[in-house]
Amino acid sequence: MQLVDNRLDETYLLGVQKFLDYAFQKTGEEYEIRCPCVKCYNTTLGTRKIVETHLIVYGIIRNYTFWYHHGERLGEPLSVSESKFEDTSEDEDGDEVEECESEDEVEELLRDLYPNLEGGTTHIDCDDLPEEEPNAEARKFYNLLKDFELPNTKIQKLQRWKINTHSGETKNKKGKKIALKSLRYFPLKPRLQRLFMSTKTSSLMTWHNDKRVDDGIMRHPADSMAWKSFDELHPSFAVEPRNVRLGLASDGFQPFRNSKTSHSIWPVVLIPYNLPPWLCMKQENFIFSMLILGPNGPGDAIDTYLQPLIEELKELWEVGIETYDASTKQNFKLHASLLWTINDFPAYGNLSGWSTKGKLACPCCNKDTSSFRLSNGKKQCFMGHQRYLSQNHKWRNDKDSFDGTMEKRPPPKVCSGIEILNQVQDLEGLPLSKDPKKRKKISHENREDNWNKKNLQEMNIRLELHPIQNGEKIEVPTACYTLSPEDKHKLCLFLKNLKVPNGFSSNISQCVNLKDHKISGLKSHDCHVLLQHLLPLALRGMLSKEVCEPLIKLFIFFSVLGSKELRIDNLEHIEAQKPITLCKLEKVFPPSFFDVMVHLPVHLATEAKIAGPIHHRWMYPVERWLYFLKSLIGNRACPEGCIAEGYIANECMTLCSRYLHKVETRFNHKISGLKSHDCHVLLQHLLPLALRGMLSKEVCEPLIELSIIC
Repeated sequence: MQLVDNRLDETYLLGVQKFLDYAFQKTGEEYEIRCPCVKCYNTTLGTRKIVETHLIVYGIIRNYTFWYHHGERLGEPLSVSESKFEDTSEDEDGDEVEECESEDEVEELLRDLYPNLEGGTTHIDCDDLPEEEPNAEARKFYNLLKDFELPNTKIQKLQRWKINTHSGETKNKKGKKIALKSLRYFPLKPRLQRLFMSTKTSSLMTWHNDKRVDDGIMRHPADSMAWKSFDELHPSFAVEPRNVRLGLASDGFQPFRNSKTSHSIWPVVLIPYNLPPWLCMKQENFIFSMLILGPNGPGDAIDTYLQPLIEELKELWEVGIETYDASTKQNFKLHASLLWTINDFPAYGNLSGWSTKGKLACPCCNKDTSSFRLSNGKKQCFMGHQRYLSQNHKWRNDKDSFDGTMEKRPPPKVCSGIEILNQVQDLEGLPLSKDPKKRKKISHENREDNWNKKNLQEMNIRLELHPIQNGEKIEVPTACYTLSPEDKHKLCLFLKNLKVPNGFSSNISQCVNLKDHKISGLKSHDCHVLLQHLLPLALRGMLSKEVCEPLIKLFIFFSVLGSKELRIDNLEHIEAQKPITLCKLEKVFPPSFFDVMVHLPVHLATEAKIAGPIHHRWMYPVERWLYFLKSLIGNRACPEGCIAEGYIANECMTLCSRYLHKVETRFNHKISGLKSHDCHVLLQHLLPLALRGMLSKEVCEPLIELSIIC
């Protein structure tokens, strides 16, 4: 249908009258209808005379071809009144005005909701397979618009109720029992089915099988050893590319700005890895699974709260669920598997059951962790990284430069999955609770593992750093890694005057105190930026070579590890180099510097070889998502309820916005407001990484060469 350009033409004026007759008849209104002119845009009501005047003066919205605001329904034959805007004239060249090919956004959404209605369906090119009717679950999904409001269920576990300590009876409030602890659970099955029932996401769920480039470079978890090994162990699961691989992330956060209020909420989110690498870690694709209510965190008892999710995952793995694929219009049996968990190190102890404290804090080294406790500092130190060197390395026999002992031990043996299961076999059925009366204490000394679910003078090392008795005073010599006041001022001034592109990091200059020479208030991502990009430049010339060299190698290690594209040979190189870097740090820094967080990077390269790029497994996207959940809280008395309702509303709006092509949404917004320096950074640093894997080699290669030249 085409519109007449001349609004004073008799055909247009007649069409306006027919449109008004049609609209008032279909809507049943007597006085006012929505005005579809360019100015009002169907947002205001007007009488027949006002709407008629607006249509003549301003004209009708050109892409408003499906009159859903004025009573038209899908499947309805073309009304005779629609001929009002048809243009039978030809342009100057004698060619007819081309018909607009873009389909109305809301009509497209409704066609997904009602695929069986006659009157024009959305056709998708696919193989010559017979089209099938949607199954029962898909028909429920397509039945009503409110089906997008996927439910959340408030679950009371094992019917445990609060007990009155005096009477011994269960507490009641308005005739109802009060649950001891509850959680809000968002069912997983309908959310996985929705990914395939929507035409906007169903084709993307097989990207890892259809469009992934297998050239030996790891860009996606599908390129990792874990994914490929899983496919070999479970060929029946791997044969169907639509089966979903998931990652589970969880962390607690304080919902109130007033940090003095003790409250901890623990959301659990699932991440679908079937999507392309530039989409799977986006917030709009996260699947909210459950919300563990406060005010206290779950601790090791988080397994109790995870039981509904574990049961649903077991059912999806063993039985599956009938699902309708909108891209191929076929029904299939959907299965799902959980690949790994994502969390920070303290939360790792809750989810895995391995205590991240004490002398066996490293879960990778397991029982063979090398650590000792400082008698004065009362701190557990993790040193002895010479054991990761080759057997004939000269540093293994160097006692004076390290902890005073010769290192003859081999590297820790990596435990297999069967060995781990054997270690926790006797812990099955143990009551999980934070209540000290119900919790059974586990002796790590007797078990010789960490499962629950010296100062320099005493060590006789670094003689040049021993305290010196000068009369009644004790003087501590200046270490080689200590910055002078002038160097501190230079470093703080460098960070104070630092300017970075928008979105690169937060405003680090606001965290610098020039007067006291202190840096405070940095976020975890800011520390990441400092470590990889800023400190290697700032520290050169301030510290000696023996201090600066291992620090810069440490920065390079994290830069290579954090790359979006990983090569096995690069990972093997930094894996071999990391123990040498840690040994150089042991020769410079005191034992108190080497806590478990300094030791853990020695295992990161191995984990990257197994699981692929780390930006699909780190906490930064999840922490940003937690900040979004925190912004949903409007009622401090019910923070969990605000989060649940706000998330469901956002989930519905996200689904609808996938279909709104001509309205700016999170899926089609354009990059704007870039400064010349931002464009320079995009060209030199960001686009070469972002475009790899998206474009063909003949297109991508000259663009990368151009960025190198610039």
